[in-house]
Amino acid sequence: MNPGYRVLYVEDNVQDADLTRAFFSKHAPEFEIEIVETGQACLDRISGTACDLLLLDNHLPDMEGLDILRTLVHLGVRVPVVLVTGAGNEELVVKALHLGAANYVPKLRNYLQTLPDLLRLVLEEHRQMSSQGLQAAEPRRILYVEHQGMDIDLTLRHFAEVAPRFKLEVARTCAEALTRLGRAPAYDAVLIDLRMPDQSGLDFVREAKRLGLALPPFIMISGKGDEETAIASLTLGAADYIAKREGYLDQLPHTVDRAIVHDRLNRLNAQLLAELAERKRAQAALEEKRLFLDTLLDAIPVPVFYKNTEGRYVGFNQAFARCFGKTRQEVVGKSAFDIEPRELAEIDHAKDQELFRAPGVQVYETKMRDGRGQLRDVVYHKATYVDANGQIAGLIGAILDITERKQAEEELRLRNAILSTQQEATSDGILVVSGSGDIVSSNRRFAEMWGIPQEIIDFRSDERALQSVMEKLVNPGELMNKVRYLYANPDQRSEDEIHLKDGRTFERYSAPMLEAGGKNFGRVWYFRDITARKLAEKERENLEEQLRASQKMEAIGSLAGGIAHDFNNLLSVILSYTGFAIEVSPANSGIQKDLLEVKMAAARAVSLTRQVLAFSRKQVLQPVPVNLNQIATGVEKMLQRILGEDIDYRQVLAPDLGLTLADPGQIEQILMNLVINARDAMAEGGKLTIETANVELDDEYAAHHVAVQPGSYVQLVVTDTGSGMDAETQARVFEPFFTTKGTGTGLGLSTVYGIVKQSGGTLWVYSELGKGTTFKIYLPRELSATAATVTKPSMTSTRATGTETILVVEDEESLRRVALRSLAAVGYTVLTAANAREALFTSTQHAGEIHLLLTDVVMPLMSGRALAQELPNTRPNLKVVYMSGYTDNTVVQHGILEAGMYFLAKPFTSADLRQKIRAVLDDGIAALADGCEPAVGDRGDTGALPLDRAALRELPEDTRLDLLRAVIVANYDEAIEIIETIRKTAPDVAIPLRWLVDQFNYDGIRDFLDLGEEEESDG
Repeated sequence: MNPGYRVLYVEDNVQDADLTRAFFSKHAPEFEIEIVETGQACLDRISGTACDLLLLDNHLPDMEGLDILRTLVHLGVRVPVVLVTGAGNEELVVKALHLGAANYVPKLRNYLQTLPDLLRLVLEEHRQMSSQGLQAAEPRRILYVEHQGMDIDLTLRHFAEVAPRFKLEVARTCAEALTRLGRAPAYDAVLIDLRMPDQSGLDFVREAKRLGLALPPFIMISGKGDEETAIASLTLGAADYIAKREGYLDQLPHTVDRAIVHDRLNRLNAQLLAELAERKRAQAALEEKRLFLDTLLDAIPVPVFYKNTEGRYVGFNQAFARCFGKTRQEVVGKSAFDIEPRELAEIDHAKDQELFRAPGVQVYETKMRDGRGQLRDVVYHKATYVDANGQIAGLIGAILDITERKQAEEELRLRNAILSTQQEATSDGILVVSGSGDIVSSNRRFAEMWGIPQEIIDFRSDERALQSVMEKLVNPGELMNKVRYLYANPDQRSEDEIHLKDGRTFERYSAPMLEAGGKNFGRVWYFRDITARKLAEKERENLEEQLRASQKMEAIGSLAGGIAHDFNNLLSVILSYTGFAIEVSPANSGIQKDLLEVKMAAARAVSLTRQVLAFSRKQVLQPVPVNLNQIATGVEKMLQRILGEDIDYRQVLAPDLGLTLADPGQIEQILMNLVINARDAMAEGGKLTIETANVELDDEYAAHHVAVQPGSYVQLVVTDTGSGMDAETQARVFEPFFTTKGTGTGLGLSTVYGIVKQSGGTLWVYSELGKGTTFKIYLPRELSATAATVTKPSMTSTRATGTETILVVEDEESLRRVALRSLAAVGYTVLTAANAREALFTSTQHAGEIHLLLTDVVMPLMSGRALAQELPNTRPNLKVVYMSGYTDNTVVQHGILEAGMYFLAKPFTSADLRQKIRAVLDDGIAALADGCEPAVGDRGDTGALPLDRAALRELPEDTRLDLLRAVIVANYDEAIEIIETIRKTAPDVAIPLRWLVDQFNYDGIRDFLDLGEEEESDG
């Protein structure tokens, strides 16, 4: 029941009316209840306003409900009526139903609960009757064939009262009735009395059928009511048979009603059967065509569908069903909105409407979502079709899935875009040529790399491009041979490196363009500029070689330092015992001469050992802030003398040169060794330049030089124009004992290397055969330091004797005996221990004071430094002297002596040991870098050994400079040779000099020589 049905309720009882309205409002809101209280109001209202149903109370103030029913029949108002009665009066109900009431409702308890459903049922039945034509709008015409006047009157009055919807027309003879049947309009039914004056009712029926008259449904009425007549009547087709018994008139309206309805139903049924038969024939033909079309459509792989003008699907083929994954029940009668997402359905619907507005053919591209939920790209082909009357009946459409095609097109576009982007984004030059030699494509990089003009590229001839390439190659013939080979063998690949005249190197790669089936479409050429990579590889090889060389030097240094450590112990013993023997041997005796030769040999070994220690960075330095310009200026005169007149010597010194922390004597030794090396390389003369400068070594420089840290440096450069060196010689130039001169120890440049490295610097050599050599030395710049004034040691004689107690700790037994003998001989009380534990025990057992601890640095179990830190806990005034032939970081950090410490370097002589012990005990003489005090006394400490400075000044300047040079580079043999030459003319000068050399006191000799120079210049 659709909402909005209007009900007119005639009720004079206000309480019943309000209850009914309230109930329907709450439980059946689809009914709109209008209430009137009188019959006249009902008739006025119903004639002026349409309503869907009349709810009628029988007892009203002005008339009965039955009166209203009769009036409605006479007015022809066909509205369903439900009678409401206060009690179950059967006679009243029957009369109401005869007058056309659809149903009745007694006002019993809870009658309102069922009333809405009853009204819905009445309205539905009324709708069905109307739709089937069984609910006549006009009164029914009835032909009444009767000759008895009383029966006619009774029947007419009864029908007028109880069934006014029937209009009875009386024929008193059968002939009259036959005449009436032949006229129009036709009757709805015939009432025939069996006993008519001219013929029986049965004969009347037979005659009407014979004449072909339109005989409506008829009812035979008989006074007797015998069975035989009833059977005969029914056999002739009577709708019913009624005997004139009591109450037959009450039955008669219902019988007529039923007969009319049955007749209509029968005629409808006959019509339907005929139509059905025709439809079946048509359907058979249509089915045959449909099967053909369905088979044809299902054979088509493209989805096909039909729609009506409302846009609803009428049919489709199997491809459509597979595409959307829908059954016929799920699609037929539905619209696009039922099978597609709304946004897609809206497009489809809009296109349908557009096609209906402009009939014809329609093609457009869109998207659809298939039964698996995948979004597909499709093309719709649609066209309208018309019915038999030429009216547009709908449209037929086909769906072409172009997803794969679009994906392929998109993939092709993407690949082309990728290839184009790759070609332009890559740093490689790319050239694509066809099998016939035409340029298919190239990127900008190709033209840029080869400098090929754009007009050559646009000309599309690889021959012209190849000619432009060949002009730039170092070896064009080699590439041309490759090109010819590849044209002759199109399926071959090829790669190599090609070199250009401008110094660039290209990596070339060429490959054929082959499809899966092996068809050759041409060739791709790739050119990659690998110049930077080649330079980087060369740089990496250079750095690796630097690293290997550095590691080799480190390994050699560690080995040499370790050997020097043990060798220094041996030399200390040899020198000391040789000294002991010389002291007791007769003067100028043969044995004393032999012992002196032994001592000189040991002295030469000491010189070599010190050079090895310098290379291995294990010597003890005393660095101070120095200015390299001052040192270079100080040795300038001597260097000029060494180089000679055939070598042009120049110094280019930066006026604002910064300071560096270094040992001045070591810097002098560096300069001396480098200058001597340069002199030997310029046998026929040349030019030597010493330069200084402030430099900043940045990250880039450090990246190309192993072990270099970025920062501020002072630079010392020594450049000669000599014979130069090849790469192999440069790689070994700093190795100890390596020399190309055929003479010498090969320790000069090794010493330079060790001093620079131990001073925290770095050095590089640059040389080419025949073009000279440059040594560049970089020492860390001290930005906040001020130059130190180097104080020359006092030459005053010091005594070497004493009475104090000395604790000597040395794990080498021979050295313990040397120390014991040397110190005890000059008055000291000496306690000895082989290791730190023995020393601690000896200290606890000795009741007297121990004034000084002389300890080796490196010992098993506990180091000398640890021992020196432990003993002052019980002996707070103890002084300490460390001794070692191999420096480590226990007391010396990177070869730099810690402040306030005393150090005695091995090897040493008895005199060295006594002078050091006395100086420390007196606490007034600073320790020297090599551990040797200027000992100017005689061999037996009998007094100072005087130097005749006047005689020293009388020596030739060349001799003094040669001796100074030999002392600076610690060349023992050369120093002895020069001193022996001096002995021939000035023995008083030679003797003390020889003694100092024998004591390895090179600093003492330099001081004497420097004093001589100063006094001479002062004079």
